[in-house]
Amino acid sequence: APVISPDTDNNTDVLENVAGNAAHDTSVTGQTEQATTFIVRDGERLPFDNLTGAVEAAQNGDVIELTHDQVLDKKLVIAGGLKLTLRATSNVTITRSDSFTTQDGKPAGMILVEGGSQLTLEGIDNNLLTLHGENKDSNEAIITLRNSSTLTMRKGSVINQAHCSWKPWGAVYVHSGTFTLDGGE
Repeated sequence: APVISPDTDNNTDVLENVAGNAAHDTSVTGQTEQATTFIVRDGERLPFDNLTGAVEAAQNGDVIELTHDQVLDKKLVIAGGLKLTLRATSNVTITRSDSFTTQDGKPAGMILVEGGSQLTLEGIDNNLLTLHGENKDSNEAIITLRNSSTLTMRKGSVINQAHCSWKPWGAVYVHSGTFTLDGGE
């Protein structure tokens, strides 16, 4: 089961995959029709109110399906060798809230993949999963890979309006790992 621990150096929470089964996460909604996000696991669709809650409850190999736009209040950190897929089942845009974590007064990156973890982004049935930087100047890329991690952007995944004024990247920064662009933009 995943464990959240603070990363005080980066002012974020770190999601680590720990062996064992956790009790059902309290962020799961009671009514599937109100959910905007689902974990697909073992033939079941577990409903969640938002992407952050689903990522915090995710287990290795889970697919997180998004049905509506998402606004992040903090960086998503995928660590501990966790393998996840984010999939848009309708046109979905992910943005940062006004209260999103900052670094030197600028919004931080949206996603950090580290510790040998793997993240796949995709849209199905001609739907788009868009990570939208809103052209906000940041000190980090929208997605950063560290510690031999992997990012795959498949068809239907887009990073749009990423902006980092003082570094030569804005969309994806590979500090250590592998980035595969397989139909994404």
